[in-house]
Amino acid sequence: MKRKIITALLVLCMLLALSPLTVMAGPPWIESIYVDPPRCAAGAEVKLRVWNAEPEGSDWSNEQYQIKDPGTTNATVTLDGMFYATSSGTATVKVTVFDIGRGGNFVQDVKITVYEQINITTQSLPNGQVGVPYVANLEATGSPKYWHWDSVTELPPGLDLVDKSETATIEGTPAKSGTYNIYVEASNNFTDARTYFSIEIAPASPDPTSTSTTTTTSTSTTSSGTEPSGTTSTPTTIPTSTTTPTTTPTPTTITTTTSTSTTSSGSEPSGTTPTPTTIPMSTTTPTSTTTQASGTDPTGTDPTKTDPGDYSGVKLLQQPPAWTKGSNESASFTSNADFKDFLHVKVDNEIVDESNYDVKEGSIIVTFRPSYLETLSTGKHPVEIVSASGSGHGTVSAHGIIEIKAQVDQEEVQVTKASDSTTKSNDATPKTGESSGYYPWLALILLSAGGLIFLVRRKRVS
Repeated sequence: MKRKIITALLVLCMLLALSPLTVMAGPPWIESIYVDPPRCAAGAEVKLRVWNAEPEGSDWSNEQYQIKDPGTTNATVTLDGMFYATSSGTATVKVTVFDIGRGGNFVQDVKITVYEQINITTQSLPNGQVGVPYVANLEATGSPKYWHWDSVTELPPGLDLVDKSETATIEGTPAKSGTYNIYVEASNNFTDARTYFSIEIAPASPDPTSTSTTTTTSTSTTSSGTEPSGTTSTPTTIPTSTTTPTTTPTPTTITTTTSTSTTSSGSEPSGTTPTPTTIPMSTTTPTSTTTQASGTDPTGTDPTKTDPGDYSGVKLLQQPPAWTKGSNESASFTSNADFKDFLHVKVDNEIVDESNYDVKEGSIIVTFRPSYLETLSTGKHPVEIVSASGSGHGTVSAHGIIEIKAQVDQEEVQVTKASDSTTKSNDATPKTGESSGYYPWLALILLSAGGLIFLVRRKRVS
Protein backbone atom coordinates (compact mmCIF):
# COMPACT_ATOMS: atom_id res chain seq x y z
CA MET A 1 0.00 0.00 0.00
CA LYS A 2 2.79 2.35 0.92
CA ARG A 3 4.50 1.54 -2.33
CA LYS A 4 1.39 2.60 -4.29
CA ILE A 5 1.21 5.89 -2.42
CA ILE A 6 4.88 6.58 -3.10
CA THR A 7 4.42 5.73 -6.77
CA ALA A 8 1.41 8.10 -7.02
CA LEU A 9 3.41 10.89 -5.41
CA LEU A 10 6.27 10.32 -7.85
CA VAL A 11 3.88 10.45 -10.82
CA LEU A 12 2.34 13.65 -9.48
CA CYS A 13 5.77 15.22 -9.05
CA MET A 14 6.69 14.26 -12.61
CA LEU A 15 3.51 15.85 -13.96
CA LEU A 16 4.17 19.03 -12.03
CA ALA A 17 7.71 19.10 -13.33
CA LEU A 18 6.55 18.74 -16.94
CA SER A 19 4.02 21.61 -16.50
CA PRO A 20 6.00 24.80 -15.76
CA LEU A 21 4.44 26.83 -13.00
CA THR A 22 3.46 30.41 -13.89
CA VAL A 23 3.05 33.06 -11.25
CA MET A 24 0.32 35.44 -12.53
CA ALA A 25 0.62 39.02 -11.36
CA GLY A 26 -2.42 41.32 -11.13
CA PRO A 27 -2.85 44.50 -13.21
CA PRO A 28 -0.53 47.43 -12.36
CA TRP A 29 -1.68 50.20 -10.06
CA ILE A 30 -3.33 53.21 -11.71
CA GLU A 31 -1.18 56.36 -11.86
CA SER A 32 -3.53 58.64 -13.85
CA ILE A 33 -6.85 58.53 -15.68
CA TYR A 34 -8.31 60.33 -18.71
CA VAL A 35 -11.89 61.66 -18.76
CA ASP A 36 -13.86 62.46 -21.92
CA PRO A 37 -15.06 65.00 -22.96
CA PRO A 38 -12.71 67.61 -21.44
CA ARG A 39 -14.67 70.48 -23.10
CA CYS A 40 -18.33 71.32 -23.67
CA ALA A 41 -20.68 74.23 -24.36
CA ALA A 42 -22.69 76.14 -21.78
CA GLY A 43 -26.28 74.92 -21.69
CA ALA A 44 -25.40 71.49 -23.13
CA GLU A 45 -25.53 68.36 -20.92
CA VAL A 46 -22.75 65.83 -21.56
CA LYS A 47 -21.88 62.38 -20.17
CA LEU A 48 -18.42 62.13 -18.59
CA ARG A 49 -16.59 58.81 -18.75
CA VAL A 50 -13.14 57.41 -17.94
CA TRP A 51 -11.81 56.15 -21.26
CA ASN A 52 -8.20 55.27 -20.38
CA ALA A 53 -5.76 54.88 -17.50
CA GLU A 54 -1.99 54.87 -17.16
CA PRO A 55 0.13 52.78 -17.07
CA GLU A 56 -0.99 50.46 -19.86
CA GLY A 57 -2.78 47.41 -18.56
CA SER A 58 -4.39 49.19 -15.60
CA ASP A 59 -7.97 48.18 -14.91
CA TRP A 60 -10.76 49.94 -13.05
CA SER A 61 -14.48 49.83 -12.25
CA ASN A 62 -17.24 51.76 -10.46
CA GLU A 63 -16.66 55.34 -11.74
CA GLN A 64 -18.05 58.12 -9.51
CA TYR A 65 -18.11 61.91 -10.06
CA GLN A 66 -18.42 64.94 -7.77
CA ILE A 67 -18.07 68.71 -8.32
CA LYS A 68 -15.02 69.95 -6.46
CA ASP A 69 -14.96 73.56 -7.76
CA PRO A 70 -17.56 74.88 -10.28
CA GLY A 71 -15.63 78.14 -10.81
CA THR A 72 -17.74 80.55 -12.89
CA THR A 73 -19.59 77.77 -14.72
CA ASN A 74 -22.35 77.03 -12.15
CA ALA A 75 -21.72 73.39 -13.08
CA THR A 76 -23.41 70.34 -11.57
CA VAL A 77 -22.65 66.63 -12.06
CA THR A 78 -24.46 63.45 -11.07
CA LEU A 79 -22.75 60.49 -9.44
CA ASP A 80 -22.72 58.61 -12.76
CA GLY A 81 -21.20 61.58 -14.68
CA MET A 82 -24.00 63.68 -16.24
CA PHE A 83 -22.34 67.15 -16.40
CA TYR A 84 -24.22 70.43 -16.98
CA ALA A 85 -23.01 74.07 -16.84
CA THR A 86 -24.83 77.35 -17.51
CA SER A 87 -21.87 79.76 -17.93
CA SER A 88 -18.44 79.71 -19.54
CA GLY A 89 -15.30 79.03 -17.52
CA THR A 90 -13.49 76.03 -16.00
CA ALA A 91 -14.96 73.53 -13.52
CA THR A 92 -13.02 70.98 -11.44
CA VAL A 93 -14.56 67.51 -11.06
CA LYS A 94 -13.36 64.87 -8.57
CA VAL A 95 -13.32 61.42 -10.20
CA THR A 96 -13.13 58.21 -8.13
CA VAL A 97 -12.58 54.73 -9.60
CA PHE A 98 -11.94 51.36 -7.99
CA ASP A 99 -8.37 50.37 -8.89
CA ILE A 100 -8.45 46.59 -9.42
CA GLY A 101 -4.67 46.29 -9.25
CA ARG A 102 -4.42 48.28 -6.00
CA GLY A 103 -7.54 46.71 -4.52
CA GLY A 104 -8.79 50.14 -3.48
CA ASN A 105 -10.03 53.50 -4.79
CA PHE A 106 -8.01 55.86 -6.98
CA VAL A 107 -9.00 59.58 -6.93
CA GLN A 108 -8.04 62.31 -9.43
CA ASP A 109 -9.26 65.86 -10.12
CA VAL A 110 -10.00 66.72 -13.77
CA LYS A 111 -10.81 70.11 -15.33
CA ILE A 112 -13.75 70.60 -17.71
CA THR A 113 -13.62 73.73 -19.92
CA VAL A 114 -17.02 75.28 -20.67
CA TYR A 115 -17.39 77.55 -23.73
CA GLU A 116 -20.06 80.18 -24.36
CA GLN A 117 -22.86 78.96 -26.59
CA ILE A 118 -22.62 80.37 -30.16
CA ASN A 119 -25.61 82.23 -31.62
CA ILE A 120 -25.69 83.61 -35.18
CA THR A 121 -27.14 87.13 -34.91
CA THR A 122 -27.44 87.93 -38.64
CA GLN A 123 -31.14 87.65 -39.47
CA SER A 124 -31.12 87.88 -43.29
CA LEU A 125 -28.88 88.57 -46.28
CA PRO A 126 -29.45 91.30 -48.93
CA ASN A 127 -30.36 90.40 -52.50
CA GLY A 128 -27.97 90.97 -55.41
CA GLN A 129 -27.78 91.41 -59.17
CA VAL A 130 -25.76 89.67 -61.86
CA GLY A 131 -22.59 91.62 -62.63
CA VAL A 132 -22.85 93.89 -59.57
CA PRO A 133 -20.29 93.33 -56.75
CA TYR A 134 -21.90 91.82 -53.64
CA VAL A 135 -20.83 91.89 -49.95
CA ALA A 136 -22.85 90.67 -46.92
CA ASN A 137 -21.62 90.32 -43.33
CA LEU A 138 -22.23 87.32 -41.03
CA GLU A 139 -21.99 87.88 -37.26
CA ALA A 140 -22.43 85.71 -34.15
CA THR A 141 -22.14 85.92 -30.38
CA GLY A 142 -19.72 83.61 -28.58
CA SER A 143 -16.33 82.99 -30.11
CA PRO A 144 -16.60 81.13 -33.41
CA LYS A 145 -13.21 79.99 -34.64
CA TYR A 146 -14.37 79.17 -38.15
CA TRP A 147 -17.35 79.56 -40.50
CA HIS A 148 -18.37 77.42 -43.43
CA TRP A 149 -21.37 76.72 -45.63
CA ASP A 150 -22.78 73.27 -46.27
CA SER A 151 -21.97 71.88 -49.73
CA VAL A 152 -25.45 70.30 -49.81
CA THR A 153 -26.83 73.80 -50.30
CA GLU A 154 -25.62 76.19 -53.01
CA LEU A 155 -24.01 79.62 -52.96
CA PRO A 156 -24.84 81.78 -55.98
CA PRO A 157 -22.18 81.28 -58.71
CA GLY A 158 -19.48 83.93 -58.35
CA LEU A 159 -19.91 84.32 -54.56
CA ASP A 160 -17.82 82.76 -51.80
CA LEU A 161 -17.80 82.69 -47.98
CA VAL A 162 -14.68 84.41 -46.60
CA ASP A 163 -13.87 83.26 -43.03
CA LYS A 164 -12.61 86.01 -40.71
CA SER A 165 -12.82 83.97 -37.46
CA GLU A 166 -15.01 86.25 -35.35
CA THR A 167 -17.08 87.31 -38.39
CA ALA A 168 -17.40 86.24 -42.01
CA THR A 169 -18.54 87.75 -45.30
CA ILE A 170 -20.23 86.43 -48.41
CA GLU A 171 -18.70 88.36 -51.27
CA GLY A 172 -17.94 88.31 -54.99
CA THR A 173 -19.75 89.19 -58.22
CA PRO A 174 -22.88 87.12 -58.97
CA ALA A 175 -22.75 85.35 -62.33
CA LYS A 176 -26.20 83.73 -62.51
CA SER A 177 -29.66 84.90 -61.48
CA GLY A 178 -32.03 82.90 -59.32
CA THR A 179 -33.03 82.23 -55.70
CA TYR A 180 -30.44 80.38 -53.56
CA ASN A 181 -30.87 78.84 -50.11
CA ILE A 182 -27.61 78.39 -48.17
CA TYR A 183 -26.83 76.64 -44.86
CA VAL A 184 -24.23 78.48 -42.74
CA GLU A 185 -22.43 77.16 -39.62
CA ALA A 186 -20.26 78.97 -37.03
CA SER A 187 -18.18 76.79 -34.68
CA ASN A 188 -15.23 76.76 -32.28
CA ASN A 189 -14.88 72.92 -32.18
CA PHE A 190 -16.75 72.73 -28.86
CA THR A 191 -20.07 74.42 -29.64
CA ASP A 192 -21.64 75.52 -32.90
CA ALA A 193 -24.70 77.20 -34.43
CA ARG A 194 -26.37 76.73 -37.81
CA THR A 195 -28.96 78.68 -39.80
CA TYR A 196 -30.46 78.95 -43.29
CA PHE A 197 -30.40 82.09 -45.47
CA SER A 198 -32.03 82.91 -48.80
CA ILE A 199 -30.39 85.15 -51.44
CA GLU A 200 -32.19 86.31 -54.59
CA ILE A 201 -29.97 87.33 -57.53
CA ALA A 202 -31.72 89.48 -60.16
CA PRO A 203 -30.79 89.35 -63.88
CA ALA A 204 -28.34 91.90 -65.28
CA SER A 205 -29.65 95.30 -66.51
CA PRO A 206 -30.64 95.42 -70.26
CA ASP A 207 -28.11 96.92 -72.72
CA PRO A 208 -28.88 100.47 -74.08
CA THR A 209 -29.85 100.75 -77.79
CA SER A 210 -28.19 102.76 -80.58
CA THR A 211 -29.76 106.00 -81.99
CA SER A 212 -29.57 107.79 -85.40
CA THR A 213 -30.12 111.53 -86.05
CA THR A 214 -31.80 113.19 -89.03
CA THR A 215 -30.78 116.77 -89.93
CA THR A 216 -32.92 119.03 -92.14
CA THR A 217 -31.53 121.85 -94.31
CA SER A 218 -33.90 124.79 -94.88
CA THR A 219 -33.67 127.64 -97.43
CA SER A 220 -35.02 131.13 -96.76
CA THR A 221 -36.65 133.08 -99.69
CA THR A 222 -37.15 136.74 -100.65
CA SER A 223 -40.07 138.83 -99.57
CA SER A 224 -41.86 137.99 -102.82
CA GLY A 225 -42.15 134.39 -101.61
CA THR A 226 -40.49 132.97 -104.71
CA GLU A 227 -37.36 130.93 -104.62
CA PRO A 228 -34.45 132.05 -106.75
CA SER A 229 -33.88 130.03 -109.84
CA GLY A 230 -31.77 126.96 -109.36
CA THR A 231 -32.35 126.99 -105.63
CA THR A 232 -33.97 123.96 -104.02
CA SER A 233 -34.86 123.05 -100.46
CA THR A 234 -33.53 119.58 -99.83
CA PRO A 235 -33.57 117.71 -96.56
CA THR A 236 -30.08 116.59 -95.67
CA THR A 237 -29.66 113.30 -93.81
CA ILE A 238 -26.61 112.94 -91.65
CA PRO A 239 -25.94 109.33 -90.82
CA THR A 240 -24.63 109.17 -87.27
CA SER A 241 -22.92 106.06 -86.05
CA THR A 242 -23.15 105.66 -82.28
CA THR A 243 -21.06 103.04 -80.57
CA THR A 244 -22.66 101.61 -77.44
CA PRO A 245 -20.42 102.23 -74.45
CA THR A 246 -19.38 99.51 -72.09
CA THR A 247 -20.67 101.22 -68.94
CA THR A 248 -22.88 104.33 -69.32
CA PRO A 249 -23.79 105.17 -72.97
CA THR A 250 -24.73 108.77 -73.91
CA PRO A 251 -26.87 109.00 -77.09
CA THR A 252 -25.74 111.91 -79.30
CA THR A 253 -28.20 113.99 -81.38
CA ILE A 254 -26.81 116.51 -83.92
CA THR A 255 -28.98 118.98 -85.86
CA THR A 256 -27.48 121.01 -88.71
CA THR A 257 -29.31 123.81 -90.53
CA THR A 258 -28.14 125.32 -93.84
CA SER A 259 -29.59 128.73 -94.68
CA THR A 260 -29.43 130.47 -98.12
CA SER A 261 -30.31 134.21 -98.53
CA THR A 262 -31.32 135.93 -101.83
CA THR A 263 -31.72 139.55 -102.87
CA SER A 264 -35.03 141.24 -103.53
CA SER A 265 -34.57 140.80 -107.27
CA GLY A 266 -34.59 137.07 -106.89
CA SER A 267 -31.03 136.60 -108.04
CA GLU A 268 -28.31 135.18 -105.98
CA PRO A 269 -25.62 137.61 -104.88
CA SER A 270 -22.77 135.59 -106.21
CA GLY A 271 -24.57 133.79 -108.98
CA THR A 272 -23.92 130.45 -107.41
CA THR A 273 -26.47 127.72 -106.86
CA PRO A 274 -26.61 126.14 -103.44
CA THR A 275 -25.99 122.43 -103.43
CA PRO A 276 -27.70 120.04 -101.05
CA THR A 277 -25.12 118.94 -98.55
CA THR A 278 -24.77 115.45 -97.07
CA ILE A 279 -22.59 115.42 -94.00
CA PRO A 280 -21.50 111.96 -92.91
CA MET A 281 -20.78 112.02 -89.21
CA SER A 282 -19.45 109.32 -86.93
CA THR A 283 -19.83 109.87 -83.22
CA THR A 284 -18.15 107.42 -80.91
CA THR A 285 -18.72 107.64 -77.20
CA PRO A 286 -15.53 106.76 -75.33
CA THR A 287 -15.60 103.38 -73.63
CA SER A 288 -15.44 103.58 -69.86
CA THR A 289 -13.65 100.61 -68.42
CA THR A 290 -12.04 100.57 -65.03
CA THR A 291 -8.90 98.49 -65.08
CA GLN A 292 -6.47 98.14 -62.21
CA ALA A 293 -2.80 98.13 -63.07
CA SER A 294 -2.43 94.73 -61.47
CA GLY A 295 -5.33 93.19 -63.39
CA THR A 296 -7.77 93.10 -60.46
CA ASP A 297 -11.53 93.15 -60.83
CA PRO A 298 -13.68 96.13 -59.64
CA THR A 299 -14.05 94.60 -56.17
CA GLY A 300 -10.32 95.05 -55.60
CA THR A 301 -9.59 91.32 -55.38
CA ASP A 302 -6.75 90.02 -57.50
CA PRO A 303 -7.65 86.46 -58.60
CA THR A 304 -4.06 85.80 -59.68
CA LYS A 305 -2.57 86.41 -56.26
CA THR A 306 -2.43 84.00 -53.34
CA ASP A 307 -3.39 84.97 -49.84
CA PRO A 308 -0.04 85.90 -48.21
CA GLY A 309 -1.07 83.97 -45.12
CA ASP A 310 -2.23 80.89 -47.01
CA TYR A 311 -0.42 77.66 -46.07
CA SER A 312 0.08 76.33 -49.58
CA GLY A 313 2.56 73.77 -48.20
CA VAL A 314 0.26 72.10 -45.64
CA LYS A 315 0.65 68.31 -45.79
CA LEU A 316 0.82 65.19 -43.65
CA LEU A 317 4.22 64.47 -42.10
CA GLN A 318 3.22 61.03 -40.80
CA GLN A 319 0.29 58.64 -41.09
CA PRO A 320 -0.22 55.19 -39.52
CA PRO A 321 0.08 51.78 -41.19
CA ALA A 322 -3.00 49.66 -41.85
CA TRP A 323 -5.18 49.28 -38.74
CA THR A 324 -6.65 45.86 -37.87
CA LYS A 325 -10.05 45.52 -36.21
CA GLY A 326 -9.89 44.13 -32.69
CA SER A 327 -6.31 45.31 -32.17
CA ASN A 328 -7.38 47.95 -29.59
CA GLU A 329 -4.62 50.24 -30.89
CA SER A 330 -4.89 53.92 -31.74
CA ALA A 331 -3.89 55.51 -35.07
CA SER A 332 -2.11 58.88 -35.37
CA PHE A 333 -1.77 61.43 -38.20
CA THR A 334 0.57 64.44 -38.12
CA SER A 335 0.00 67.67 -40.12
CA ASN A 336 2.71 70.33 -40.49
CA ALA A 337 0.17 73.17 -39.98
CA ASP A 338 0.34 75.34 -36.83
CA PHE A 339 -1.46 73.85 -33.85
CA LYS A 340 -3.21 77.16 -33.09
CA ASP A 341 -4.93 77.03 -36.52
CA PHE A 342 -6.42 73.54 -36.06
CA LEU A 343 -10.17 73.41 -36.84
CA HIS A 344 -11.47 69.85 -37.20
CA VAL A 345 -10.91 66.42 -38.77
CA LYS A 346 -12.84 64.78 -41.59
CA VAL A 347 -13.04 61.07 -42.46
CA ASP A 348 -14.89 60.10 -45.64
CA ASN A 349 -15.62 63.86 -46.09
CA GLU A 350 -17.60 63.93 -42.82
CA ILE A 351 -16.54 65.96 -39.73
CA VAL A 352 -15.51 63.58 -36.92
CA ASP A 353 -16.86 64.25 -33.42
CA GLU A 354 -14.14 65.37 -31.02
CA SER A 355 -14.92 62.53 -28.62
CA ASN A 356 -13.50 60.11 -31.21
CA TYR A 357 -9.95 61.51 -31.30
CA ASP A 358 -7.30 63.40 -29.37
CA VAL A 359 -5.28 66.30 -30.77
CA LYS A 360 -2.03 67.67 -29.42
CA GLU A 361 0.76 69.98 -30.50
CA GLY A 362 3.67 69.00 -32.65
CA SER A 363 2.74 70.45 -35.22
CA ILE A 364 -0.82 68.94 -35.22
CA ILE A 365 -1.00 65.32 -34.05
CA VAL A 366 -4.46 63.74 -34.36
CA THR A 367 -4.87 60.33 -32.68
CA PHE A 368 -8.04 58.33 -33.44
CA ARG A 369 -9.38 56.19 -30.62
CA PRO A 370 -9.84 52.42 -31.11
CA SER A 371 -13.58 52.64 -30.36
CA TYR A 372 -14.02 54.97 -33.34
CA LEU A 373 -11.77 52.98 -35.67
CA GLU A 374 -13.90 49.89 -34.95
CA THR A 375 -16.92 51.71 -36.47
CA LEU A 376 -15.17 52.18 -39.85
CA SER A 377 -15.71 49.57 -42.53
CA THR A 378 -12.82 47.56 -43.91
CA GLY A 379 -11.02 49.29 -46.75
CA LYS A 380 -9.36 52.67 -47.30
CA HIS A 381 -10.86 55.90 -45.91
CA PRO A 382 -9.70 59.45 -46.82
CA VAL A 383 -8.59 61.52 -43.81
CA GLU A 384 -8.48 65.35 -43.87
CA ILE A 385 -6.99 67.56 -41.12
CA VAL A 386 -8.53 71.02 -41.64
CA SER A 387 -6.79 74.19 -40.40
CA ALA A 388 -7.40 77.92 -40.77
CA SER A 389 -5.12 79.71 -43.23
CA GLY A 390 -2.50 82.12 -41.94
CA SER A 391 -4.64 85.23 -42.45
CA GLY A 392 -7.92 83.61 -41.49
CA HIS A 393 -9.30 83.78 -45.05
CA GLY A 394 -10.58 80.28 -45.79
CA THR A 395 -9.13 76.93 -44.73
CA VAL A 396 -6.32 74.60 -45.76
CA SER A 397 -6.18 70.82 -45.42
CA ALA A 398 -3.67 67.99 -45.09
CA HIS A 399 -4.92 64.81 -46.78
CA GLY A 400 -4.15 61.18 -45.96
CA ILE A 401 -5.54 57.63 -46.03
CA ILE A 402 -6.28 55.16 -43.25
CA GLU A 403 -6.71 51.51 -44.21
CA ILE A 404 -8.94 49.31 -42.04
CA LYS A 405 -8.32 45.56 -42.15
CA ALA A 406 -10.61 42.78 -40.97
CA GLN A 407 -9.99 41.13 -37.59
CA VAL A 408 -7.36 38.36 -37.57
CA ASP A 409 -8.77 34.81 -37.29
CA GLN A 410 -8.99 33.76 -33.62
CA GLU A 411 -7.22 30.43 -34.25
CA GLU A 412 -4.23 32.27 -35.69
CA VAL A 413 -4.17 34.53 -32.63
CA GLN A 414 -4.17 31.49 -30.31
CA VAL A 415 -1.35 29.87 -32.27
CA THR A 416 0.62 33.11 -32.07
CA LYS A 417 0.01 33.40 -28.34
CA ALA A 418 1.09 29.79 -27.80
CA SER A 419 4.28 30.46 -29.75
CA ASP A 420 4.94 33.58 -27.66
CA SER A 421 4.35 31.59 -24.47
CA THR A 422 6.86 28.94 -25.54
CA THR A 423 9.41 31.64 -26.33
CA LYS A 424 8.92 33.27 -22.94
CA SER A 425 9.28 29.95 -21.08
CA ASN A 426 12.73 29.53 -22.61
CA ASP A 427 13.98 32.91 -21.30
CA ALA A 428 16.97 32.56 -18.97
CA THR A 429 15.76 35.16 -16.46
CA PRO A 430 12.15 34.74 -15.24
CA LYS A 431 10.10 37.91 -14.68
CA THR A 432 6.91 38.74 -12.82
CA GLY A 433 3.95 37.26 -14.74
CA GLU A 434 6.22 34.82 -16.66
CA SER A 435 7.60 31.34 -16.10
CA SER A 436 9.36 31.11 -12.74
CA GLY A 437 11.94 28.58 -14.01
CA TYR A 438 11.97 24.88 -14.97
CA TYR A 439 15.11 23.29 -13.56
CA PRO A 440 14.87 24.51 -9.94
CA TRP A 441 11.41 22.98 -9.61
CA LEU A 442 12.49 19.72 -11.19
CA ALA A 443 15.46 19.45 -8.82
CA LEU A 444 13.20 20.14 -5.83
CA ILE A 445 10.72 17.46 -6.89
CA LEU A 446 13.45 14.86 -7.43
CA LEU A 447 14.98 15.62 -4.02
CA SER A 448 11.58 15.25 -2.39
CA ALA A 449 10.99 11.91 -4.10
CA GLY A 450 14.43 10.66 -3.08
CA GLY A 451 13.80 11.68 0.52
CA LEU A 452 10.50 9.77 0.63
CA ILE A 453 12.12 6.60 -0.78
CA PHE A 454 14.96 6.84 1.76
CA LEU A 455 12.53 7.14 4.67
CA VAL A 456 10.43 4.15 3.54
CA ARG A 457 13.50 1.91 3.11
CA ARG A 458 14.87 2.86 6.49
CA LYS A 459 11.54 2.01 8.13
CA ARG A 460 11.44 -1.38 6.42
CA VAL A 461 14.99 -2.19 7.52
CA SER A 462 14.26 -1.24 11.10
